[in-house]
Amino acid sequence: MRKTLVAAVVAAAALVGPAAAHAAPGFSGSCHFSGPITPMPPITLLPRFGAHFSYRGTGSCSTGQPITVRFNNVATLFDTCELGPDFNLHGAMTIGTRSFRITVNLARLAVAGPFLLNAAGGGQALGLARFTTSSPQQCVSTGVASASLSAVFHTLSPLR
Repeated sequence: MRKTLVAAVVAAAALVGPAAAHAAPGFSGSCHFSGPITPMPPITLLPRFGAHFSYRGTGSCSTGQPITVRFNNVATLFDTCELGPDFNLHGAMTIGTRSFRITVNLARLAVAGPFLLNAAGGGQALGLARFTTSSPQQCVSTGVASASLSAVFHTLSPLR
């Protein structure tokens, strides 16, 4: 019985060992991306609760791989032209051929803010996001209905 158990453990280790050795490593490096962001409702000077947004940005990474970052109809606590406490935002990211489910925590003050990116499979990145709009005066009237977001991040630990 003991020999059978030992043989089974050795066989399982032989099967798992090569698979683990060939497992894809996580992504390490830096990336930059940009694209349009659509806040709903438009962002004004006063907070509008129930705010949400959609975003799709593309760019490249230090490894030469392309990156795409997407957030679809993601709810935020509130957004104003001066402040955007955007926490626990769930989205998707593709680097090269690898896909990641991500969560971003962003603390925006006016047009820029630091963010922490967590990959669902493990790993973190720290970055900076910048927002631009062609009509900032809309903050005091109808609100900013579209803007551009550009960001850069550097991994703290490999994204998986």
